[in-house]
Amino acid sequence: FAARITPDRAPHSTSAKLRIFSGSVNYDFFDVYLVERGAEVTAEDFRILAGIGSGAISPIVELLAGSYDLYLTEANTRDVISPAFPADLTNGSIVDLIAVDTVDTAVIEAVDISRP
Repeated sequence: FAARITPDRAPHSTSAKLRIFSGSVNYDFFDVYLVERGAEVTAEDFRILAGIGSGAISPIVELLAGSYDLYLTEANTRDVISPAFPADLTNGSIVDLIAVDTVDTAVIEAVDISRP
């Protein structure tokens, strides 16, 4: 399938923007968690995006600047299905990601497709 992703080029001076496109066919839906760098997803963490469907693009979320690890989980669970994606967010940054399948059909990976 093909999808056109129109970049959001309007930065905010007090936050970062993030969105993710699902290019995965191995998972119908997934959720997105953002945790402190080096931490794992726990019962205390809240997802920042929910139910991103295959072939869909998430809404844009505005986040505080910081160094985080981004994880993809099975929808409506905290079962991690991706390696940690290191997200270094600065005020004004705009991060576009795509979730892609890997050789291991149980794992998907977030890849940065942001424009400089």
